[in-house]
Amino acid sequence: MRFGLIGYGAWGRHHAEAIGKADDAELIAIACKTEKTSELAKQEHPGVSVYRDYRDLLKRSDIDAVDIVIPTYLHSEVGIAALEASKHVLLEKPIAGSIEECGDPISIFSFGNSKNRTRGLYDNFSTIVRFPNDAYAVITQTLGGFEHHQVVEIVGMKGSIRGWWSGAMDRTLKPEFGLKIQRAGRDQCEEISMPSPSGEVFELEEELRQTVEGFKTGRALLPPEEARKSVVICLEAERSLKERREIQLKW
Repeated sequence: MRFGLIGYGAWGRHHAEAIGKADDAELIAIACKTEKTSELAKQEHPGVSVYRDYRDLLKRSDIDAVDIVIPTYLHSEVGIAALEASKHVLLEKPIAGSIEECGDPISIFSFGNSKNRTRGLYDNFSTIVRFPNDAYAVITQTLGGFEHHQVVEIVGMKGSIRGWWSGAMDRTLKPEFGLKIQRAGRDQCEEISMPSPSGEVFELEEELRQTVEGFKTGRALLPPEEARKSVVICLEAERSLKERREIQLKW
């Protein structure tokens, strides 16, 4: 399967490498925004065509699939253009930057604070997502600290799970990570052995492998309806913070 890559910034370069490692996938074209990234793409992929306008890449009839790794505000425009050009599309999250680009609105409750951050970024941000039967999720993000650290804890009737990941950068090649399970009725928790390094850089290769298989069989890795929900939750969480009230979610 012949790929075109749109975007060659910090993450675009990793996507290019992952495409090259995926079975039955070949990178044949790259679209870059700046002269600097264009020259870098030519140096690192001498046998690949490089364009400064993504529309020129989409015009090529020999490209089967397009991997889009660009800023969020361009996702809708470029993603739709790629689909209209009859290409398979792998689009980095989120699928769009506004509810209007996704569909119907929903709701949530959030709180936080910020100092001179750009729109959508807060030094400290927490939100509570409520589910039926008194279940809920608490999500907290801190940009006011340092490095990149993530902890996920899930508690249910049959036990609980805790996973964590830590790295100096989100693209680090030397992360620290772990996964533990506490099964109901047992006194000791279990530490699960991870067969390979964890992190977006490493998982990108597996994502590309599954993407190629999905394109071949006509199966989406993430249905657009689910991708839309993540966009709406984020935007409504921000609205909840600004309006200082809980907003009911309606799927």
